[in-house]
Amino acid sequence: MKYELNLAVLQYLSKQLTEGDYDEVARFGLSREDINEIKALKLEDLELLARQAAAFIMVSFDRLSFTRSIKRVQERRREEDLVEALIVHGATQPMMQKFFGMSGIEYANRRRIMGIDDGVGRTPIVSHDEEKCIWEAFCSMGVEKAEMLTAEQWLAIAKKCNQSLRSIALMLASGMEQENEAKVA
Repeated sequence: MKYELNLAVLQYLSKQLTEGDYDEVARFGLSREDINEIKALKLEDLELLARQAAAFIMVSFDRLSFTRSIKRVQERRREEDLVEALIVHGATQPMMQKFFGMSGIEYANRRRIMGIDDGVGRTPIVSHDEEKCIWEAFCSMGVEKAEMLTAEQWLAIAKKCNQSLRSIALMLASGMEQENEAKVA
């Protein structure tokens, strides 16, 4: 492994020097003389240098930075999983725009890549039992308006009631409208 690591670092340094990125090379603690030596090496020379028994490249591990990076990767993975789950469960483009800033083109591309059809046609109307399930699930979320639901809450309702988010959003919107009309009357 020492050879592979040495070669990878030497090739990286050589590439950075070729591209004129001396600041990046300087971060490795190399002197001006070291930099000139590396610049003068040919690819075959880099190979030979990498095979030397002397350990002139040492790797250190910054556990704090690594932990932060792992957390960012895990958060991003959770978000990507949530995006996919919402799309699979019939999330609308405005919903995806609200929660993730997803454009119409990105939404359409994701659906296409995931093999989900365009959903052309009217949104199916839910049955009385399905409507009851949706209302109960919505009420259990502890919010007053559908606009206040989080992406996770929308998904939980869809899973609990086995309905598409498109149908749920339509039903909640019409139900809220009827409720508001009743309050006015």
